[in-house]
Amino acid sequence: MTRYLLDTNIISNVVKPQPSEALLAW
Repeated sequence: MTRYLLDTNIISNVVKPQPSEALLAW
């Protein structure tokens, strides 16, 4: 489950010009 959420966050970060807060939290 965590792996899926991480992958989704990474994909979202790549798609969006602004970094996701979830990745910054890590």
